[in-house]
Amino acid sequence: LKVSVESVTADLAGENLMNPLVLKAVSGDITLSHVQGTVLAKSVSGDVSVSQGNGAFSLATVSGNAMLAEWGGDGEVGSVSGDCTLEKCFGRLKVKSTSGDLAITGPAGEWQASTSSGDVTVKATTPLGEGHVLALSSSSGDVSLTVPTASRALFSWSTSSGECETPAGAIVKSHRRRQGEFVLHREEARVELSSRSGDL
Repeated sequence: LKVSVESVTADLAGENLMNPLVLKAVSGDITLSHVQGTVLAKSVSGDVSVSQGNGAFSLATVSGNAMLAEWGGDGEVGSVSGDCTLEKCFGRLKVKSTSGDLAITGPAGEWQASTSSGDVTVKATTPLGEGHVLALSSSSGDVSLTVPTASRALFSWSTSSGECETPAGAIVKSHRRRQGEFVLHREEARVELSSRSGDL
């Protein structure tokens, strides 16, 4: 049984839920916790926050912030002018913002994060390895990635006017003008970093 709730000005909140959820708000916030099942949450000017659960998800807001924490499942998080924050999430993650900052912290996985004018900051709490794929990009902001030293990955990077800082111990495969490749230990995980005018 799917549960659908819509609101114009009121906030929407719930916890300990097991049904597929569809929540829509115009100017209110959406807050969910301890959820088992699919979540679709959209707000125009409010914040969207979902934590502690499992299932496919789609979180979106126009001018508010979006946050997902302690979640297992595949899905996407997006905001037009707000920030997006993901912490301790498992699964295929797609995060996108037009002018906000993006931040992801958690076990290495399959992550895509892109923003036009904000910064992208990612910290993998487990080593990168076989099956991990990261694609991080910003048009005018900086892209920062922190990984454990035991990570095994091939990194490809490109920037139009910024710089790329190669980590200590990396083996440089190629470096020409504003793009290059380097390897940490072995070529297992695949990482792509790009920014037009920011640093990497």
